[in-house]
Amino acid sequence: MADIINQPNRLPLSTRAKSLGDSIQLKKGSILQRPGDQKKLGYVVIRGLLRSYIIDSKGKEHNYMFALSL
Repeated sequence: MADIINQPNRLPLSTRAKSLGDSIQLKKGSILQRPGDQKKLGYVVIRGLLRSYIIDSKGKEHNYMFALSL
């Protein structure tokens, strides 16, 4: 995967990332992975922002990662 993204190429990075496999579109607020899901896939954000967070025992959300688009 890294070879395809890092290779010198005249194509935009977003175009090269799309060639890695299937693409999905999610609407704002959609959940990509839920607790207990097996993480078999990697994701590339082509457009938008992805927020990763956990919810503690008191129900409070804690952000631990943001992924910006290419």
